[in-house]
Amino acid sequence: GSEFLPCVALPLQCLPLARFRSALTTMAVLGRPLLGFACALLSLRGLEAAVTTEAVTYVDGETTLSGYIAYPSGASGPLPVVLHVHTWSGLTDFEKARANRTAEELGYVGFAVSVYDDAETATAAGGMSGKVQVSSKYSGNNTLLVSRLQAAVLFAKTHAMVDAAQIAAVGYCFGGSAVLKMAREGLAASVGVHGVASFHGGLGGIGAADANWNGTKVLILNGASDEMIPKTDIDAVQGSLSAAGIMWEFTNYGRAEHGFTHPKDGTDHFHYDSAAEERSWSSMTDFLDNSLGFKVATASDVAIVTEEVTYMDGDVTLMGYVAYPAGATGPLPVVLHVHTWTGLSDFEKGRANRTAAELGYIGFAVSVYSVNETAAAAASMPSRIQMVGKYGGTPSHFVSRLGAAVAFVKNHSKADATKISAAGYCFGGTAVLQFARLGGAESSGVQSVASFHGGLGGVVNVESDFCPTRVAVYNGAKDPMISDKEIDALQQALEATKTYWEFTNYSFADHGFTHPVEAGNDHFHFEQNAEHRSWASLTAFLADSFAGKGMTDSSEC
Repeated sequence: GSEFLPCVALPLQCLPLARFRSALTTMAVLGRPLLGFACALLSLRGLEAAVTTEAVTYVDGETTLSGYIAYPSGASGPLPVVLHVHTWSGLTDFEKARANRTAEELGYVGFAVSVYDDAETATAAGGMSGKVQVSSKYSGNNTLLVSRLQAAVLFAKTHAMVDAAQIAAVGYCFGGSAVLKMAREGLAASVGVHGVASFHGGLGGIGAADANWNGTKVLILNGASDEMIPKTDIDAVQGSLSAAGIMWEFTNYGRAEHGFTHPKDGTDHFHYDSAAEERSWSSMTDFLDNSLGFKVATASDVAIVTEEVTYMDGDVTLMGYVAYPAGATGPLPVVLHVHTWTGLSDFEKGRANRTAAELGYIGFAVSVYSVNETAAAAASMPSRIQMVGKYGGTPSHFVSRLGAAVAFVKNHSKADATKISAAGYCFGGTAVLQFARLGGAESSGVQSVASFHGGLGGVVNVESDFCPTRVAVYNGAKDPMISDKEIDALQQALEATKTYWEFTNYSFADHGFTHPVEAGNDHFHFEQNAEHRSWASLTAFLADSFAGKGMTDSSEC
């Protein structure tokens, strides 16, 4: 029942219980020491360092403001700093805990800041009417709101532990809107804030035509069931960000309502959702580390074993490719990788290799096409179009083909038959969505599916049975093959089934953003940021799925 677990046997003061359990769960999922990136992740973020905290005051003009700083004890600095901007309740233990977590898990300086002065904070803490009164003062005065945030940034730059060249700002509800307003006015970049992240922040007016984002990178993490965020606001914000030509990303989390990161407070304002909270924190972490460059990525060389295999779907012979870490005793989780319209190729085999080397799982590149169909698709565009028509027109074929692949890999000596996921690309992205929609994933024992730039035309506006399969969809915001109507229809279908799902749009990303460009056709459009971000998201998505997190009980579907 305690928030913290004493770490008597470890060389640190205390370890947050939730993160301790997460580390243990990850190890239990793999059944062995972690490999590659997973090992680095645990060593850096599973055993968090003790933190030093400071209650601070700073000024905006003649107004004194309160803040809270946390950084890893013993760190020599300078370190990147992440500002955490509060909800309409004012600076509370919630934002301070997020600052602590920033220090413990990420190794950065966490700075919980205040937009309100101390008297306003007390008023907001007194009840709903106080929150409305104080938050409205700032929501109606962007100049004052942004001034408060800039004052916090300027103060942070003077702290001995802070690297003034590496600054980000994240906010929650009221605070999410606040950091977006600072960015859209061009005033985040003007004080050296390189990126902002909004957690369930209000979007009203953020997408207005007078925006000047000034190059600030933007991450928006939204609850799909948040009744306070109308679709018109979402569309306006994404349109504004695209028009500005900056790097942005928008994720909708299925089933998540307003305030999904925040513990319930006795009102109907905050609606904590553990799946969305964990996924959004993971997304922010990679955004800070890699999109903003706060951390230099390092890779470990892990030897892998590969196998060319064949298996059957009825009387049809199919080809596959299996990769797993050398020396692993198993059983290991399995990730199927389903090919583009080109058929099984080195691209899918490369994804299987990464699955083994970086994640420590079995990567299984599978084939929907028969041997002859694979050869034909590789040889000509007309054959690819024919294959897409054949399988897309009869989606039950996807269920049969992927079901056969799952049945085969369950018998592999290294496989954990209880932990299986499927990822697909373009044609394969459609395939895994159909596999889930038609109930094939559930009946085959596949916990989750992930679609990368998959077509949605045949998946929407039809009867859907996604639940309880967990679903992630990674989409290019510039993909001309995916219409807004299809995106809306898919999200509505997923939400209606009550499964856990998420949908992410990536700026700059066109169709086939994970796939190398091919000479002679305009089908694939590799985009480095979207490829990295979607792979990082998949990595955390798989870990959660294999740990049984964010799974709807079949009885609730």
